[in-house]
Amino acid sequence: PGPGGSRWVSWKVLRSTADAVRELRDQGFYNVATCFTSKSTSIYKSDLTHPKLALWMGNEFAGLSPLAIGAADLELFIPMRGMIQSLNLS
Repeated sequence: PGPGGSRWVSWKVLRSTADAVRELRDQGFYNVATCFTSKSTSIYKSDLTHPKLALWMGNEFAGLSPLAIGAADLELFIPMRGMIQSLNLS
């Protein structure tokens, strides 16, 4: 996050996706991967009420790694209108 956003969003830099998955699982987080796969469901049909939820978002070109998607408890997509299938970060 930018300088202002870090006041409201907790974040941490880790060395690898595997380290992040392990740490989040150890802390009891429900891992949600935003991706467009055969298993992903619309965000509008997903239960996101878990008390400890980690939302994983990929970049615009590559999306999330197969490791991140495979480690997710839930795969969801954010529907978009037009030529784009799902929202990613750029």
